[in-house]
Amino acid sequence: MLKSIFFQIARDSYLQDDVTERILMALTWMTRESLFLAEDIHPSHLYSFQKYIHDIKNGIPEAYILWEQEFFWRRFYVNNTTLIPRPETELLVEVLRNLCCENANMNQSSYIDVGTGTGCILASILLELHPLRFFSIYWVDIDQHILWLTQKNLDRYKLWVTWLIDGSLIFPFLEKKYSFWKHLYLSANLPYIRIGDKSNMWENVIKYEPPSALYWWVKNGFELYEKLIHQCYILKKMYNLESLHVCIEIGYDQYEYSSHFLKGLWLRFEFFQDIHTIQRVIYITGF
Repeated sequence: MLKSIFFQIARDSYLQDDVTERILMALTWMTRESLFLAEDIHPSHLYSFQKYIHDIKNGIPEAYILWEQEFFWRRFYVNNTTLIPRPETELLVEVLRNLCCENANMNQSSYIDVGTGTGCILASILLELHPLRFFSIYWVDIDQHILWLTQKNLDRYKLWVTWLIDGSLIFPFLEKKYSFWKHLYLSANLPYIRIGDKSNMWENVIKYEPPSALYWWVKNGFELYEKLIHQCYILKKMYNLESLHVCIEIGYDQYEYSSHFLKGLWLRFEFFQDIHTIQRVIYITGF
């Protein structure tokens, strides 16, 4: 069956060609280059192709249909128990990567990714820097149902030098001794939307993405980060670290609150704007 027929079916449903391309790549397991060169697609894929189009038109996120999402120029497996990686979060990777590149003592540094989820932040950092540059690498998540997916993404890119810690925030490192050296880098993209605050969210996000990965408390959504930052003080003292560097992603309306909170703790911090000019990432040090 001519490939052009598949594209025409999608155009008749007002789908863009790049979406059609991703659907066909998922169905046929072709690379983008192989799909470009192919003239025909086996007709056995037609039914699934039309179902995918129907689901996308009904608002189901494309990533949950194809079980994949692009992040930082790489593809990661996702499912409906995980948050879909977003372009805004790529800023967190850029900021942390640049900080690490400025450090001449990376072989004396460890790295923790908190609330790992799909593992896209963790994997992207390690692939940008090379995992062997770190003395030790850990990833933490409280949801045991998604750990296999995280591991699948790490295996996909042959990142076999990491250690999984099952638990909440960095509490497991305070409860039991782990191997760190002089410096520690920590990334976190935790739930930060206030419960009930749906006015600035897309309908398909509210309907399909897991609430546990989106919402936290009714006060302001920053409470998990407050707890994490207080734990960081204890961690630095407990392991006698020379430096602790934290990068977190925050909500669109948390700039003023987070700034006031961090100033109250006499921490040093810097904000970074995302592609929508929202203060999205905070780099924190001075613990």
